[in-house]
Amino acid sequence: MNDELKIALSVIVPVYNTEDYLRRCLNSILEQDLKNLEVIVVDDGSTDKSGNICDEYAAKDIRVKVIHQNNKGISEARNNGFAIAKGEYITYVDSDDYLPDDKGLYRRTIENMENRNLDILVGLWQFQDESGNFLIDIKKIPAFFNSEMSTEKFAEGFYYGNYANGLVVAVWNKIYRKEFIKDLKFYGRIYEDDRLMTQVLRKYGKVYCAREFCYIYVQNKNSLTNSRFDQNHLEMLNTLNQRATLFENNRFIRINSLKTYLNLYIEYWYKAKDAKVDFIEDKLTYNAYFDELKKKNECTKKEKIRYALFKHSKTGYELLVKKIMRKGL
Repeated sequence: MNDELKIALSVIVPVYNTEDYLRRCLNSILEQDLKNLEVIVVDDGSTDKSGNICDEYAAKDIRVKVIHQNNKGISEARNNGFAIAKGEYITYVDSDDYLPDDKGLYRRTIENMENRNLDILVGLWQFQDESGNFLIDIKKIPAFFNSEMSTEKFAEGFYYGNYANGLVVAVWNKIYRKEFIKDLKFYGRIYEDDRLMTQVLRKYGKVYCAREFCYIYVQNKNSLTNSRFDQNHLEMLNTLNQRATLFENNRFIRINSLKTYLNLYIEYWYKAKDAKVDFIEDKLTYNAYFDELKKKNECTKKEKIRYALFKHSKTGYELLVKKIMRKGL
């Protein structure tokens, strides 16, 4: 790469024990025809051959830079990659995922961002199961994701369904103007995308949703989000609490954040009990959110019964759920 050539895009790839997938991931990035590209690979203390593969690619391609660190988790890996990134734009790719076979993808995306003066460009993501099947039908994706909008409007997609939530929350199906996200950091070992995107979208900016697949997410049964329930999973409640606060003036996001908090609070209480994980109850927040929903008349009758029964009798709630399950209702 010509040292005088300004780097347009920095691709940050956190790596941990993905030797079986890493070459496919890196090849899909390096095959892009965007010339002023850098790939920052952060080996997060891998115990397999992933670290050696990273060095192998750096030795044969000057665009690849490698950071080796002790195992600190994906958040620190991404933060450390961002710290040395020189690109005007930033994107993230997880090392067990890869890009579609479209060599002009990054070039067109950067051109689009510059022509539209965007802060974030969002692409569709394809889901690949363990058998290699692609499961997402583009025709079934909401038309909402096919236009230019504000960050706050885009944030409403948190609650437009599971796929839409993935489009909004995931950091890896987006390209960001570096200046727009420079003051934000990842933290935590799980739900780190949710926390970061909640903060990103609270900033005033311009988003464009491109109606084409830009990323292939590969099902990985060994990922942290698919791991046994533990204390880390409870962090999602803090994220929802933060989201409800940051978007307090957006009625749609606020109400749905409160409902999701209450539903997950109930679900996590029983999961923590089954997994023998300490669950420090926050009754004040639970009750305050329930009261707000009732006051604003935002609860259905079933939701009122659910939230109230759990509040007053967890044993009674559990017995009712078991009874309903037995009847197949």
